[in-house]
Amino acid sequence: MVGYDLHKVIGIASLAFHVPVAFTGALLALSAGAGPARSGSVEVRERDGSVARLDRGSGTVTVVRDPRRLGDRLWALVAALHEGRFGGLASRWLYVAGGLTPVALALTGLGIWLGRPRRPPLPSGERAG
Repeated sequence: MVGYDLHKVIGIASLAFHVPVAFTGALLALSAGAGPARSGSVEVRERDGSVARLDRGSGTVTVVRDPRRLGDRLWALVAALHEGRFGGLASRWLYVAGGLTPVALALTGLGIWLGRPRRPPLPSGERAG
């Protein structure tokens, strides 16, 4: 039952990675100012978290986030947490490992399924009930 225990441990441990990534992704998707650039506009993002969205035709700035404001700093933190852009190389490797956990769960789940006890075939003439 090592495979079953390993499957459970990977599943539980991966929650610590997947729940915050899913939550921050939902926040980014539902926020009006953090969505993808609309047709006809260009979004410019800087490493410090500042964002500006420019209309291609008029050059008008439609959205601006400045990392010096608390709310904008929090949005930059949400984006950095979702995308793994914090903590340098260590956080990137953590995100690689977290991204591979569904593969590990699929493989250990397949191993559990293939290793399960099989029922003997029913003699002809008997029905399963």
